[in-house]
Amino acid sequence: MNELIMTLPDGITVPFVLVAGLSAALPNTFVIFITGTVCIAVVAITMGIGAYFTTKTERHHFNADIASKGSKERKFLSKLDIGKQVQDLATEQIVREKEQWSDLMNQKQGSQNAGSRGLSIALACIAGGLLPILPFYFSNNVDSSLKTAALISFAGLFLFGVAKGRITGYNPWKCSFRILLFATMAAACAYGVVYIVKANPLSSTPDREIQRR
Repeated sequence: MNELIMTLPDGITVPFVLVAGLSAALPNTFVIFITGTVCIAVVAITMGIGAYFTTKTERHHFNADIASKGSKERKFLSKLDIGKQVQDLATEQIVREKEQWSDLMNQKQGSQNAGSRGLSIALACIAGGLLPILPFYFSNNVDSSLKTAALISFAGLFLFGVAKGRITGYNPWKCSFRILLFATMAAACAYGVVYIVKANPLSSTPDREIQRR
């Protein structure tokens, strides 16, 4: 659950920045909605696959480390000027602590495997990404849809930012403020860049006008 809350702000921010930029260029809300949907799918698939392989890799390395039965530690300790008995005791203690840590992590993660973790992350991205794009589906006005998307996105980012701060132990209000500030700056930059490019005389040449049609 904690990991899903950590993922949701990213799931909201990326589509929101995209629709903010598209709103400066496209007059059609449905096209913006479709493009946002594609963006959500890409983000969800990318982060889901990333979480899957990250989990597989972490567990593979951790299990391989435990299976080595302290051979790495014993090799390191053998280079130190300590007796063999001390080396064996230290290695045994390190191996025992690793096994206890492995048991603790397995209890906390429960039966969740790499596949279910990747799927959970992907679903969190989809749930978060729907917040900024749904207004463009229910309205034909780009400006009003963008305002609604901004309000919904900021509300979601604020709530999940506070929750993320509580989970990580960071000040919840500072965490929420930083997330909101980043999302606002990114969206403003996207909107501004597209607006400037669109206003450029070179972007309204006859050839480009024909291509747009």
